[in-house]
Amino acid sequence: MRIHQLEVLVAVVDSETMSEAAASVNLSTSAVSLQMKRLALELKTELFVRFGRTLLPTPACIRLADQARILIARFNAIEREFGSRKGKRV
Repeated sequence: MRIHQLEVLVAVVDSETMSEAAASVNLSTSAVSLQMKRLALELKTELFVRFGRTLLPTPACIRLADQARILIARFNAIEREFGSRKGKRV
């Protein structure tokens, strides 16, 4: 599992459509779909179910997205704190 996959997952959960999620993370819709399939396989859990043309997150997906938001926020905080110190010794 990579932080990028979690960012994509959150985008899908937070978006009205897969196309909207894809645009928000600068990927194609097919790339987003592939990332979600790979993540589901890696975690051995179903993340989304189809209801007609609608893609609905499973309860496991909602829990994962909640945890992902926390990790993404921490990751971004680390990047902000240490990213500005590239090449500097502390």
